[in-house]
Amino acid sequence: MAEGRYALVVATSDYRDEDFRKLTAPGHDADALAKVLSDRDIGGFELTPIRNKDAHVVEQAIEQVFAGRGIDDTVLLYFSGHGVKDEGGNLYLAARNTTRRCCARLASPTRSCGR
Repeated sequence: MAEGRYALVVATSDYRDEDFRKLTAPGHDADALAKVLSDRDIGGFELTPIRNKDAHVVEQAIEQVFAGRGIDDTVLLYFSGHGVKDEGGNLYLAARNTTRRCCARLASPTRSCGR
């Protein structure tokens, strides 16, 4: 069976929660990496770009890029954006709708505490 090469490039620079400052680098980073990865002569990856999406969209894209892959496939997940640690020190990647004040609920599907 032929090896497949798949990449999911996630960039988040705009956040609804004002506690997260707007970032400029994620978009540039993602664009530059996507160009290299998708180039048939360099990376040869089948590329899925995700930019400034809510957590459920990012989670679905992650599931989709990993679904049905075999042992000979190469799968790359790249994220550029804010990260948040909870009280236990676990790191979470921040999506557009992540709420910083609710670190205890970062693993919840809605990532919102109503504040």
